[in-house]
Amino acid sequence: MGNNNQDNIKNVNNNNNVKTVNELGSYRQTNNITRKRYENKRKNTHNIEHKEIRLYHQNIQGIKEKIIRVEEQSEIYKPSIICLTEHFQKKENIEVTGIKGYKHIASYARVNHIRGGSVVYANNNLNNLQIEEIDFTKYSEEFNLECSGMRIKTKDKMEDNIIVLCIYRSTQGNLNKFFELFECILNEINFSKNKVIICGDLNINFLNKEDRNTKILNDILESYNMENLIGKPTRKEKTTIDYIIIGKEMKSRNIEVIENGLSDHTAQCVDIEMKLVNKSEEIIKSRSLGNEESINNMQNELNKVNWDKIIDEYIYKNDSIDFLYENINSKLLTIFNEAFPIKIMKRRNKKPKGWLTEELKEHSFLMNKIYKLMNKMDTENKETELIKCQYDNMKKIHKKNLEISKNKYLQDIIDSNKNQNKTMWSLFFEATGKDKTNRNKISLKYNNEIIEDEKELTKTFGRYFIDSVKDKIRNNLKDSTDVENNTIQYELISTMNLEPTTPQEIRKHIKTLPSNNGVEDIT
Repeated sequence: MGNNNQDNIKNVNNNNNVKTVNELGSYRQTNNITRKRYENKRKNTHNIEHKEIRLYHQNIQGIKEKIIRVEEQSEIYKPSIICLTEHFQKKENIEVTGIKGYKHIASYARVNHIRGGSVVYANNNLNNLQIEEIDFTKYSEEFNLECSGMRIKTKDKMEDNIIVLCIYRSTQGNLNKFFELFECILNEINFSKNKVIICGDLNINFLNKEDRNTKILNDILESYNMENLIGKPTRKEKTTIDYIIIGKEMKSRNIEVIENGLSDHTAQCVDIEMKLVNKSEEIIKSRSLGNEESINNMQNELNKVNWDKIIDEYIYKNDSIDFLYENINSKLLTIFNEAFPIKIMKRRNKKPKGWLTEELKEHSFLMNKIYKLMNKMDTENKETELIKCQYDNMKKIHKKNLEISKNKYLQDIIDSNKNQNKTMWSLFFEATGKDKTNRNKISLKYNNEIIEDEKELTKTFGRYFIDSVKDKIRNNLKDSTDVENNTIQYELISTMNLEPTTPQEIRKHIKTLPSNNGVEDIT
């Protein structure tokens, strides 16, 4: 067995002189075939219609130095949801640790001990869905069960919501306590209204069917009509301790166990069939105010209106001034809307060009294949030690190339945008896993009434501060009997003459206005 392993590695090793990935030309053709097979298998399985979601789990064993590699994997496999266990970060650090193209949804971090933890990220393509964190802190204990979770809400009452849980259990934890907490979480979930996906490192060997703990876990899953999808080893020790668990009624395909060398655990990836109802598409309303022809049309229509007749009718009928105002305003708005009609457009989400080049993807697949061969080696000798040392050097070179490619990509984005400050802030929010467009809504309790509408909030604040000033003035004048003594005297220093504004000046200023949405959501 040892000789066969050494012969296999020699083909990859190119006469035991591997220094860079580019020198592995003898293995490149085989790797190309593998990559093409994978891409064909995954083709069209992840689309914006959200007919299925792709879940990716990895025990990362420290995310800090591996962000670039995680982003590489996300570019290749394009999962909808990324779940990582053993991120090794404190709460304040993991909450600002972002993955490009993904938003941090939920995380658990240890307080009293180091390492451990779990975190969940959602692809930005899911932004048109209602995603929220589920807080299971009360059932999370360091070592025993460390859980983070999210819920994808559906608007269709006929469809179920989707709950994703990411769980880590340490070998130092108490198994009985784990089973107790695990059942508490499952008992709190309404399975009649939610489809549940559980992934993570439970440190219970699923392959050992005779093990007492495996039997207990299977009994719990069976009682909730759930099953584990991962049946291959997920560690070098040929044990399956990493899980992706779904309901038996749920359909899945493309179950992958990926040996990527990110830790001594494999990654697990699966496509799960889901029917998700999108939020309503974002609509943009706009008017084109700088068109000379439209301006002339409006002027001609205004000249056709007999304004004197409208005023005479008002005087003759002795109607209220409000009626006259409404009549004139209605005429003006009708002419304005005909001359400058509102155009309605749907916002299209542009797919950004990725930073991971085809060459880097090829290198990644090649290194995964070499890593697989290394794991099959049973003997330890000078030759195998040399191969592992060379592989470690290849990993460092590959990581450096990834960093160079991503830095160039980010710099190109900054250089190609006029508003570089805004661009840099956008990149910052992405790097920290935050999405400023999906900020939490502000609500205000005023006069025992909850106000959430943004326009009404603005008006309420305005009225409050105006009334505060009025009350202050009244209080200052309350005890005074001589109002004149409290009146501020103004001295006219100079006069100011106003000249009519010409249409040319108005058009000139309109062109300088920013294209922000107005009160009527019109750009």
